[in-house]
Amino acid sequence: MPEGTCYLAEEDLGAFIETMIRRGMVSQRAVDAYRLARLHLAGPVHVADLTDDGWAGAGLDAASTAGVDRAASQELALRLRQAGFGGVRWRLRRSMSGALIGVALFGEAGARGWDYASEPIPEELVKRAVRRFRLRYRP
Repeated sequence: MPEGTCYLAEEDLGAFIETMIRRGMVSQRAVDAYRLARLHLAGPVHVADLTDDGWAGAGLDAASTAGVDRAASQELALRLRQAGFGGVRWRLRRSMSGALIGVALFGEAGARGWDYASEPIPEELVKRAVRRFRLRYRP
């Protein structure tokens, strides 16, 4: 990804699974080490919406964003940045239904002074993730 990319999800469940799931398991120790943050942008960001089927005409497919070839995903992100996009929106790879969406915002490396609020990861979110993704949970 270009320079300082900030990875986000449109829903708390998406952020949780992309950050916390390791080998089908989640531990309370890992949960306690993180916080759930909500970012408030000062204005709109023009993102490439790769959930739109129209990108197939440009030669992209689901593996372009959800595959294991990280170098190819990073190259795609760089090309999108060079084309003037401020970020990219895609279906999260751990969401087998395709319902959960990730967003990566491109920019300078380091803190950007965005307004955000954070909180401990709610127990209800952990329980919802364990149920939906059939995870093993270690207290």
